[in-house]
Amino acid sequence: MRPWSTLRIAKGALEANRSCSEKVVQLMDCAALKSRLERLERMRSSGSYANALERVDQLLGDDRPSALAIAPSFVLEDKVWGESTLTRIKAPHGSNAAFALLCLGAAQSGRLRQGRLLLPITPARKASLPAWSTLVAESKDEPLTVAGESAEEKRAKSARSALAALERGQFISLPKAGTADRFSRVKLLGEPLLSGTPTSYYLPEHEEHPFDVPISFLTSGWIYALNHIEISLYLALRHRRSATQSQAFSFDHTPYALSRRSRQQYKLLVAAGLLTIERDPRRASSGQWRGYEPGQMENTPQPDSYTLTDVGLEQDGLTTVLTALREQMEAGC
Repeated sequence: MRPWSTLRIAKGALEANRSCSEKVVQLMDCAALKSRLERLERMRSSGSYANALERVDQLLGDDRPSALAIAPSFVLEDKVWGESTLTRIKAPHGSNAAFALLCLGAAQSGRLRQGRLLLPITPARKASLPAWSTLVAESKDEPLTVAGESAEEKRAKSARSALAALERGQFISLPKAGTADRFSRVKLLGEPLLSGTPTSYYLPEHEEHPFDVPISFLTSGWIYALNHIEISLYLALRHRRSATQSQAFSFDHTPYALSRRSRQQYKLLVAAGLLTIERDPRRASSGQWRGYEPGQMENTPQPDSYTLTDVGLEQDGLTTVLTALREQMEAGC
């Protein structure tokens, strides 16, 4: 067989394998998309989402700020742990990030008592604040993992799991294991010292360059509708806008430890009306440069320009994300 024939066969086999791999990835993505749609639909139809939003409103009360002030280490690697808070507490559905933001919202709404959030894990009679379990937006129809386990017990388990993850991530501290009402006395932690010793929570000061997140990100349900990757990307973009002090800004993902797959989640943020992106026409839709050769400085494509649209946060998060996901399903699956 001639060398060029062998090369042609090998090239054809490579292209066939690549095509097969792309189809497998697409099928996996479609399956994940369908599963997410079904989960969010159950969350809405069961009433658990609407109930959770009512409890969020109760938790924040009348003294809530218009926006949360968040320390940069929430999204950037810090000097002690070498990773961000969001990286340390990550979970697929975003429940841990949601609880972390709810803790900050409660703290900045004046809900701390001697540095602690005193919320029962399950609803208590005559309680002025909601229970942690009622802040979980899981559907009552969600498949049970333990036979005979009630929906309330499942939500309480999810709340304990999220709080335990925040403790492992050094975002909060809890009384030692075995203590009665352990999860009902949550102490928020501040920036750790270089020795690794955690400090008590305090509102980030101007010199620490905190970035803002509108309170509507919580009250409109975005913390429940977005997954952990999307929340991480959105908060990274908010930090970047604050750091550049510009409405339109370029975005370097490197300081935020976002994977290539994570960075692609911007598409849902755009579809949901939270973000707009202006792209140099010399770039392909993937972001790669077309027709560029090193050394041709005059032909260097400009980086993408990102603009956050805060007005989009006023929309109901779940309804908006469901619409965006259905359109994505129809277009690609």
